[in-house]
Order: sequence, then structure tokens, then C-alpha cells
Amino acid sequence: MKVALVIDSLAKGGAERQALLSARVLAARGCDVELIRYFKEADEYEEGGCAPARAVLIEKRNRPLRFFVRLVRYLRRGKFDVVHAFKETPCIYGCLAAAVAGVPVRLAGYRAQVSPPGMARRMLQLVNRTASAWIPNSQGVAETLVEYLGVDRGRLHVIHNGIDVPAPASRLDRGEARRRLELPEDAPTVAMVAALRPEKNHGMFVRMADEVRHSIPNAQFLIVGDTGRSDDDAHARLRAMAEVCGVANRIHFLGQRSDIPDVLAAVDVSVLTSDHEGLSNALLESMAVGKAVVTTDYRGADEVVTHGVDGFITPRGDARAMGKCVSQLLTDVELRTRVGEQARRTVTERFSVDALADRLIAVYQQYLPGGEAHMQRPQDG
Repeated sequence: MKVALVIDSLAKGGAERQALLSARVLAARGCDVELIRYFKEADEYEEGGCAPARAVLIEKRNRPLRFFVRLVRYLRRGKFDVVHAFKETPCIYGCLAAAVAGVPVRLAGYRAQVSPPGMARRMLQLVNRTASAWIPNSQGVAETLVEYLGVDRGRLHVIHNGIDVPAPASRLDRGEARRRLELPEDAPTVAMVAALRPEKNHGMFVRMADEVRHSIPNAQFLIVGDTGRSDDDAHARLRAMAEVCGVANRIHFLGQRSDIPDVLAAVDVSVLTSDHEGLSNALLESMAVGKAVVTTDYRGADEVVTHGVDGFITPRGDARAMGKCVSQLLTDVELRTRVGEQARRTVTERFSVDALADRLIAVYQQYLPGGEAHMQRPQDG
């Protein structure tokens, strides 16, 4: 089976990591896989991350029509069986080009819980008429496709993100990890790993820190991630907010990091304050190394976290509720350890790369000519 995965770039982000991972695990299963992108970023993941799959750059620049024609020709010459596009705009280019090129299986991988605006929405409605099926990465995203684009539920295949398990472990102990981050060795520490984008609601993280510090005065808070050029003033606004709340000396802005396992080694609790998500890689990564997590109740959060079992879910925008939950975890070591260990088991059982590969291949085969249309659709359980 020859498969093309299409994405805009390999810029460091969750969807890009999943594209690399999917290419790698599909190729390891014997598929002939190419990962096609049309932008090259200054700071991006290494192409080798998809090996033994091949990474291909077909540059778009500022000539979308010319790029579309080149992509059609490339897909036609390559005689691909499957084109699977990741993210919203790549779905438009990838699926429509695949349809023109005569690729038998055209899959739209949608990963957002927001209504696409204007022209993008109209183009995605066209994709809906030409794609074989849709692959959202959570049930929450699937519902978005039904509501905003009118996608038939029978053409939806929810495939959750995958993660390497066992997760890459830090070689640092807790003390050394904290010293490298210049944190007090005995300070309870809370982290959020997420790009500084509006939907992540970092302002709630600052307010949560303010709530926690009243009961745990020595608590420290880490914000890991940058703006990805989407909002260059985001750091300044958050710092100003931290000053107003009186927690500026407790919040550490670490920016984009390539040593997430080492950062997590220094952390007691990992949180996510998002208003909406596809499916959070950051939560999975924290859970995979046994960290207790607290997340907001965005639609689909309960597909990852079972409240009170392998993490906790609090209301969106409610910094006080999250602060209370985080404070309890920071002061109750037994609870924090128990929840963290169950989180590790959850990721191992439900979000492994093997599970990801099984589900992707099953969907691909279902839509190939001669595939079994009656076969059970793979879903994360």
C-alpha cells in the first residue's frame, strides 16, 4: 500500500509530531510512505523523524495554484493508493489534489474544534464531497465536523493520537532537573506545556497560580511553549497579568523546549487550561511519565482523562476550581502518585503507536477498492 501523508510544514507542534509518528509507524508496518509538506520552517522537526518513511518538500511559496498543479502531478506519477491529509488547509490541498489525480482513497484528517471561516469553510465543504472519509483525532472534533460541515457520521473515523510507550525518560533525578531550571528543590511545581495561542487560555493558568499560592506559598509554575509567531505580544501580556496577580516571581517562562522529559522530571502536576483542543499531546506526554494531570472540560477531555482515576477535569475558565484541585494534588503525595501511575497505564493501554498503526491501516484498507465496506470502524476505546 503506497501512502502519502500531506501536511503544511514540520514546524514544532502537535499535529506535525503526529504526522511524523504516523509516517514512521506505517512504514515500519510495511507501507510505502511519503510525508509531503509544502513549507519549510526555520525551526522545525528533523525530517529523519519519519524514517523509514521519506520526507518530500513541494514548495508552495506564494503561488497556491501552481503548487496545486504540481501536487496533482506528483500524486498521479507516484500512483499512490492513499492520501491522508493532516490539519485543515492541508486537507483542502491534499484531498482535492488527490481527487484530481485519481488517488483511490482520500482521507481528511481534521484536528480542531472551531468552525472554519469564510472561504476555508466553503473549500472544506468541497472536500467533504470528494473525500472518502474523515479522520478526526477526538470525538469532540468529530462533533465539530458534523455541526459545522454537515459530515455524515458514517464517514467519520475517530483515531486518537499515538505516543511512544514507554515514554522517553529523563536521565535526571528530580533534584538535578530542578537545579537546571533554577527552581527551589523543595518547591511544589506545576507546569503547562502548550503553545501560547488564545485557545490555550494561559491567562487562566496565571489566575490558577494566584489561587494556589494562597494555600501553598512556595509553589512554582512553569509555562513551556512559545507563540509560534501567532502573537508576539502574548508573553508581555501574560507577564503583566502575573505582576497584577502578584505571582510574577513564581511563574517561569521557559519558551520552546526540546528537553520536555527533563522539564517534566522537575514537575509535580501538569495542567492544561484550554478552551478547546483536538487531542492534547502534552497531556499524553505528561501522563506517559506518570505525572498527575488536571485539565479543563473542553469537549473531548474525557476521551483522555477519567476524572478522579488517571487525572482530574475542572470547568473551563474556572481558575478557582482548578487551583483547588492542583493544591490538593500538591499536598497529597499518595493521591498524586496513585493518579500518576494510573495515567501511565492509561497511555500504555490506549494511546500506543501500535494502536495508532492498527487503526490507520484498518481505515485505509476499508476504503481501498475491494476493501470490506462492512468491516468494523476502528475507534479508540
